[in-house]
Amino acid sequence: MKLTTLTILCSCFLLLASLANGENKSVDKDKFMRINPNITNEDLRAELESLGREFDIERQRIRDLYEEKIQTLKDERRTKIKSVKNEFGERREAIFTKYGENRKKTKPAINQNMEKREKGKKPLRKAK
Repeated sequence: MKLTTLTILCSCFLLLASLANGENKSVDKDKFMRINPNITNEDLRAELESLGREFDIERQRIRDLYEEKIQTLKDERRTKIKSVKNEFGERREAIFTKYGENRKKTKPAINQNMEKREKGKKPLRKAK
């Protein structure tokens, strides 16, 4: 029994220590244009920084361009789906009329004896 509690306690401590240690580390996903901090030549560093800025601008331009294309494709997809739905709805109605079914029936009320309440008023609760 003591061994199990000691094992659980140690594993919890190691888990918390790893979480606390990983909290301070920043995750840099794009290390392609990273500049080495050991470079002492200022001209080289300045040119690398300008190259990195140009890369970021170009990457953002490409992302924006593709985002516009994606949005137009989504809109086109929505309109095509709407047209297909309308077409199949018309075909469905034609099939119902062919077999003499009337689909325009009104729905019966859920509870006809239920009183209509005014807007903004909450219904009274029944006492328990």
